Amino acid sequence: MKHIIRIMGKSGDTAFEYDPQVDVEFKKAEEQFDQLKQSGHTMFSVDPETKETELVTQLFKTTPQVVAVPQIQGG
Repeated sequence: MKHIIRIMGKSGDTAFEYDPQVDVEFKKAEEQFDQLKQSGHTMFSVDPETKETELVTQLFKTTPQVVAVPQIQGG
């Protein structure tokens, strides 16, 4: 089953799909996750059934969906 990192940004919603059982794909997903955190995104896991969210700081193979939200600046 494919898992997904949904990346919110200026161009809308971009999906990064990966299979957590395939080591190469999961490694790329971890790299994507870390790059997004470093660029200032806040990461939330989303339960596909209840739609409940939880702040996450690390990607796990058991997390089916993560939403990456960029920091918003106002002034």
